[in-house]
Amino acid sequence: MAKYASIKVRPKNENSPNIGTVLHNQRYVKPDDLLPEEYRLPNYHLTPVTNVTKTVNDWVVENEKRYQSIHNRKLRSDARRLESLVIVLSGEQVEKCSPDEIWRNAIAFKTWFEERYKTKVRTVDWHRDEGRIEDDKVIRNDHIHLEFDNVNADGKMVRRLFSKGDLINFQDKIAEIYKPLGFIRGEDTVKKHRHDTPKRGLGQKKWKNKKKSEALATKADLTKEVKALKTRLQERGAEQPEHAKIDEVSRLLKAEQKAKKLTKEALTQALKEAERNLTFPKPIYGDRNELVDYELVPYKQGYQEQKEKNKELEEEVEGLEEELEEVKKSFNTQAREQDELIDDLSNQIDTYKLLPSENEELQKAHASVRELTILLESMTKQKEKLEERNDILKYENGIHYSTIKELENELEGKKVPSNTKTKTETIDP
Repeated sequence: MAKYASIKVRPKNENSPNIGTVLHNQRYVKPDDLLPEEYRLPNYHLTPVTNVTKTVNDWVVENEKRYQSIHNRKLRSDARRLESLVIVLSGEQVEKCSPDEIWRNAIAFKTWFEERYKTKVRTVDWHRDEGRIEDDKVIRNDHIHLEFDNVNADGKMVRRLFSKGDLINFQDKIAEIYKPLGFIRGEDTVKKHRHDTPKRGLGQKKWKNKKKSEALATKADLTKEVKALKTRLQERGAEQPEHAKIDEVSRLLKAEQKAKKLTKEALTQALKEAERNLTFPKPIYGDRNELVDYELVPYKQGYQEQKEKNKELEEEVEGLEEELEEVKKSFNTQAREQDELIDDLSNQIDTYKLLPSENEELQKAHASVRELTILLESMTKQKEKLEERNDILKYENGIHYSTIKELENELEGKKVPSNTKTKTETIDP
């Protein structure tokens, strides 16, 4: 039974807290995943906000003034003024606890967080009205939002102080606070799942194609494909031995499908291969073009396969281009953060005399810059590899496109004018 307590930090590619966030948290705006009204429990709010627009704007201005008073320069326009955390609690375990105890522990975490980072938590909102109904059972999505100032009392950007160690400490601390209520620490899943999402490990379309190719074939899929193949056999005049071969292949595929080992892709490929290995009688035609049409069947099949391959390559190129765009966005975000760190570091060098304690802070800032520099170099290499792979795929795509054009020309070249007839009534191929 799940009984986890964990912390989620706002992903850097998502919007920072704003007026809309507070409207949502204070329930002026209702979310889409509310439970039916009879299952909703009362929400908890530390600070009810009445005039949301004015209040949030006041918070933003306070952060800007605090930064300017300490650094003697304005806060960058693209810097985050507010930030957020979310405490995620297992609904099954919450049901066993007193709501007031859950709330007191959330406030204890808020106090610890404010003292550790010298910042101010503006709102704490516990949502108890979200979830879903699954198999007539209520699955609750209990979570607690904390919105806080991103400029702390020392004029530092709080989010920039979050190292990997800090993120681990968040999980340890929330587990420690909620342990008396029977909760346990959440698992570290960042590294484990880093490449499982379509946007990171694979391009979106390539990821979809991968999932599609892994989909298992159903009994209906098998029946439909075999029926279509037998129809083609009849049209091409296949005799009984050839039909028997297809029946044998169908029997083997049916066994695989029943054992849940047959994918849709494998089904299609197996039937294509079986059709290629069949022998068809060559009929006698009285019209040259009819014979040409018959001889063109394998060409047309090759033509269709080339088109399918070309389409797959085009989708893979699109997927890589989407993935490349994600890398570029992340690259730009990291580069901007590095610039901000360098600005802060330069400002500290200009304005402070290096006392021992201050020198330690500067050394930490230097280390952060070095870490970001290494990350940027890694992302640059990743971007170059993606661009190289993209170019190769586009080149392969061009080759397949040229092959298709050649096949089209070959098909057209085998045709003769419709009024041209052979002198004999039949042609023996």
